[in-house]
Amino acid sequence: MRPADFSVVLIVKHNPGLKQSEVAEALGIQRANFVAIVDGLEARDLVERRKSETDRRVQALYLTPLGEQFAENMLTTWQAHEDRIVEKLGGPEARDELIRLVNRLAE
Repeated sequence: MRPADFSVVLIVKHNPGLKQSEVAEALGIQRANFVAIVDGLEARDLVERRKSETDRRVQALYLTPLGEQFAENMLTTWQAHEDRIVEKLGGPEARDELIRLVNRLAE
């Protein structure tokens, strides 16, 4: 799964019913590219489009049951990976210091 796909799944998981345009805007993805991402996630039965309850002209996004399970599995894997990295760095304080230094370089 590509990072953009995973990002869409996570946003929809935490914000079911958001309009497609809202999710695309939150991620900074152009509309044409976003439609292709959602088409792919729909084809994998992870996300579904539904008519918005407040505006029938727009499509709202929801995770399917398979999408919910997929998101939970991915979050568990992601957390385990992050825990391993933080441990190798020397703990949360070392991680925070690394982030601070990288941000300083980026300035």
